[in-house]
Parts: sequence; C-alpha cells; structure tokens
Amino acid sequence: MKVLYCLAVAGLLAVTGCATPPGGDAPSDRLPVPDRPSERAYLGLPPGSAEFALRDITADVVVVHLLDMYCALCHRAAPGAAQLFEALRARDAAGRVKMIGIGVRNTPLEIEAYRQRFTPPYPVLADPDRRLTQSLSYTRVPSFLALQRMPDGQFRQFYTRVGYFTDPSPILERVLQRLPPGEDI
Repeated sequence: MKVLYCLAVAGLLAVTGCATPPGGDAPSDRLPVPDRPSERAYLGLPPGSAEFALRDITADVVVVHLLDMYCALCHRAAPGAAQLFEALRARDAAGRVKMIGIGVRNTPLEIEAYRQRFTPPYPVLADPDRRLTQSLSYTRVPSFLALQRMPDGQFRQFYTRVGYFTDPSPILERVLQRLPPGEDI
C-alpha cells in the first residue's frame, strides 16, 4: 500500500511540478552578490556591493529560472535551461537579456552541489528564506519567469513557463519580442 501511495504522489508531482506554497509579503527582495567575479560582471553589478536586487541587473529583460536542488523535475529542466541561455546569448549580442537561476529554499552549499552536477552557464543563487522568490509570486518549481524593465527601473513579469521543456524556442521568441528596438538582435 505504501508503494502505491508513493507512486501516486510521484506521478502527481511529475504532472504538476514540485509545488511550493505561496508566500506573503517579502521582507526584502535583495540577495547576496554572486561570489564569482564573472557572474557579477555578467549581471552588471557594481564592485564592492554585498547585496543586490533584480532592478540592479543591467538588462532590459531578465529571465529567472526558479529551481530546487531536490526537485526531480528541476533536474530534468537543467538541460533546457542551459539551451535557453545559450540561445539568448547567441541572439542578443548587445547583452540586453540576462538569465539567472534562483534556488528556492536552497542554501549556498546546496546551490554549489547543483552547479557541480548541472554546470549551468548562468549565475545560480541561493534563496534559503525565499526573500526574492516571495516577491515574484511563483507557485511551482521548476518555473521560468521573464521580466521586462519598466520606465521606472522596476521589472514587471510578462511571461511564465511552469515545468521543464526540451525546446527553448517559444520562450526565446517571447523574450526577444519584448526587447526595445535596437541593434544586435
């Protein structure tokens, strides 16, 4: 009986994604600056800062990959996320789109294990107390959120993709359509 129950739960998670309870008001949307200098430079963060908010990222559009180190579907999402990053980088020579990963309820140690296992080509940050992810109003991992910078400097979410994917083209096209007119697209 226990085996049947476990299989039913596993099947439900496989269909719906790993559910994460919705959060209330976020105490802060700031995260620690990445340790790796290349990641700080990629995000356009000023030297010497200890924390940053999404609005500090120098980009017109930010794609956020929400994940959990212990979520099997998040493991399946890793290759598609890497393909999305590479496709964005290939199509956006001006660097107006950035991509980050956020480990929901994951510690820096768990994120380092994720990095070693999946080698994501974009920064992946720990959000152990969900300071940032609560402000993004997500409900499941893995999820991909696309945020566009507004005239006031804040980001507004315009696209959500829950679950993993094998073809990044639909997300890529939606993101590139949101870029303001400019060169290198």
